[in-house]
Amino acid sequence: MDLSLRKEFLYKVNLFRGLREVDVLYIAKNVIEKIYPAGEYIFMEGDEASSMYIIVSGEISIQKGQREITRLDSGTYIGEMAILDSGTRSASAQVINEVFLLEISEELFHQTLGQKSNSLLSILKTLSRRIREDNRRLESDYLQLASLVHDLRNSLSSLTYASLIQDSYPNDPNTVEWTNHILATQSYMFNTMNNVLFASQKSIENYSFDENNILATMSETIHTHLSLHPQVKEHHLELVCKEPLFPCPHNKNDIIRVLCNLIINACQASEPPSEIKISLYNEQDFIVIEISDQGKGIPVQLQDLIFYPRFTNKKDGNGLGLSTSKTIIEKKHYGSLTFFSKENQGTTFKIMLPKKSEY
Repeated sequence: MDLSLRKEFLYKVNLFRGLREVDVLYIAKNVIEKIYPAGEYIFMEGDEASSMYIIVSGEISIQKGQREITRLDSGTYIGEMAILDSGTRSASAQVINEVFLLEISEELFHQTLGQKSNSLLSILKTLSRRIREDNRRLESDYLQLASLVHDLRNSLSSLTYASLIQDSYPNDPNTVEWTNHILATQSYMFNTMNNVLFASQKSIENYSFDENNILATMSETIHTHLSLHPQVKEHHLELVCKEPLFPCPHNKNDIIRVLCNLIINACQASEPPSEIKISLYNEQDFIVIEISDQGKGIPVQLQDLIFYPRFTNKKDGNGLGLSTSKTIIEKKHYGSLTFFSKENQGTTFKIMLPKKSEY
């Protein structure tokens, strides 16, 4: 590839635009040209990162788990942060059409600029602009989310009519039961939306532990929040609790979120009709909740990825359920969320919550 054309592609990268021409020329002379055939992976999510790539021709699919995030073609680049701070790849890159790349290694970049303060200052300015732009986007996204949650919360007020129906038919047990479910769900959704709406103003110190009876929370999850779920209804939920449980301070809304995620996942992993076993018991200073399915198990090659945000192997999944659940259990409740899985023998997720408050 012609040297001037290499320089032209290098200048398409934000990091290089403010560099001296002599530095860009040195990099252009030493980049590595690579060709990858269709279907091949340039790198995989979780791989060590030590190079960036500029696409001269062809097309690449950027994937998170089993989901495509975006596609990149000629003139774009990937992995530029790897030459500044080596770490691991946050996504996979698969070739769609045969691709011709320029590879810039971390070593080459450091050799070129390691002792040149002017060039480094230019890079810092570029990164600073990127951070400001990212912050503006995050602020805009948060405002849109807050506006949406605010409007949805207002719409939920209409569910209060359930209390009027209940008052009109106080002696009808079915009406009382069904309207109680509606009102409990309304309260749950109100609280969840409030947490989202005011998340930026709250810290972990303000996090509330409003319930001690974990069995009652489990019962509400099953009989109110999952009772009509189409995939859960196809299965039998067996709740096993053979001993009185220790008091377990927890945020009821968030634990319901975790339990819903795990039970729905278990149902989706099992052929209906199957039994989903939910066990609760005391173990030393913890309350343990185990949720076991009868599915095919989690493939070994995916087991290290399932708690990554956005990772999913479901066509209609968003990859947020397990990562959110792990955050709630481990960061907010100081417990643990783990799993064990065997091929064709199903998967069991294990929640451990402290039996008493130590926050």
